[in-house]
Amino acid sequence: MITLSSEVCYDIKNLIFSNIDDWRYIARDVGINCEPVEENQYMDLTIATDDCGIQWNYQTGDNSFTGGAYGLPHWAVTSITPDSDPLEVYEYIIDELNELLPSNR
Repeated sequence: MITLSSEVCYDIKNLIFSNIDDWRYIARDVGINCEPVEENQYMDLTIATDDCGIQWNYQTGDNSFTGGAYGLPHWAVTSITPDSDPLEVYEYIIDELNELLPSNR
């Protein structure tokens, strides 16, 4: 069974915990500008990895085909809301990516 490398897990955790306050601000004050406001206060976060779980990248928002995650095959996408818990976001992303690695499907 292949799992994400410990370095990738550490880097992703650091990314999330270092940026969660800014992302929650963006979700709350920018978000998707439409009604109802409470349901549209979010920001997408995509983190992707290679088949071996040793390379990764990420993107925020809808970057279509130009974001940093686009060049990697396995994507975990979640929404950051004003009340997102960084540990829950991290655990969700790691679980999703580990499930997507080729030997784990």
